[in-house]
Amino acid sequence: MKVFFTIKASQNILSLADFISDEIKMPITASRYAEKMKVFGLSIGANPNAWPICNSKKYSTHNYHCAVFDKKWVFVYSITPKHVIIRDVVNGKLIKE
Repeated sequence: MKVFFTIKASQNILSLADFISDEIKMPITASRYAEKMKVFGLSIGANPNAWPICNSKKYSTHNYHCAVFDKKWVFVYSITPKHVIIRDVVNGKLIKE
């Protein structure tokens, strides 16, 4: 399936990369980590039903799935007949039940 990132999801990845680059002063690490996140997001399209529907009420009411990257980042996505749409990328600690 083809994978699309919403503007919100793309901005969250870019914001994380900017933080790593500007605040932690590791620009090469920032670009590599952001690239790994994008590759992970694109890989969801190979088997989108492998990840469960989110536990959080905010996302489960829309039947969004949650895929965990690097044990801390959650990719929130929806599945259409032909596409996977990554709606949000959030830190797992910020998701409330």
